[in-house]
Amino acid sequence: MWCEIKLSDWVFNAIKANEILTLHPDYFRLSKPIEKRIYEIARKHCGQQSMWKIDLRNLLKKTGSLSPLKRFKQLVKGLVENDHLPDYSVGLENDMVTFTNKSFHEMDKWYNPDYAKSWELPKLNTDTYEKVRKIAPKLDVYFLESEWIRFWFKRGKPRLKNPDGAFIEFCRKRQS
Repeated sequence: MWCEIKLSDWVFNAIKANEILTLHPDYFRLSKPIEKRIYEIARKHCGQQSMWKIDLRNLLKKTGSLSPLKRFKQLVKGLVENDHLPDYSVGLENDMVTFTNKSFHEMDKWYNPDYAKSWELPKLNTDTYEKVRKIAPKLDVYFLESEWIRFWFKRGKPRLKNPDGAFIEFCRKRQS
C-alpha cells in the first residue's frame, strides 16, 4: 500500500525552511473551519507575545471568509463569550479584536513576586530544553514548559527532587 500527497509550493517551502507552527491538540476539537482559521492567525501573529490586536475588517480579510462583516462580527462575539479557542482568549471592543495569550498571563501571574512569595517555580537546566527538543521535536519546548508548570501548580506545587527529570518525563508522556 502507498499514498501520494501533493503539497503546494508554499507548504513545501515552509516545511523546508522550518517555518511551521505547532498547534495545540485542542485545535482539532474546534468544529468550525473559521474557528480553526482564526486560531491559526492568532497563533501566527500572537505567538508567544502577551497579546495581539487587529481590526475586525482586517481579520475578516485574513481569514478569507466570504461572510458579511455583520455575520463575521457575530462569530467573533461567540468566540469571546465561549472562550474555547486553545491558547488564546478573544476580546472585541469597537471592532478591534484582541487575542490574549492564556499561558503568558498565567505565567506572568506566577512570576509576580507578590504572588509567589511563599513558593518558587521549579528551575530547569539549559541542557534540559535540548533533551526535550529531541523527545518532542514537533512541539514548542516553551509551550510544554508552561503546560508543565500549570500541571505542577494544579497538583499543589509539590516539592520536586529532580525538576529536570520531572519535566522530561512530562514531555515524554505528552509526546505519546
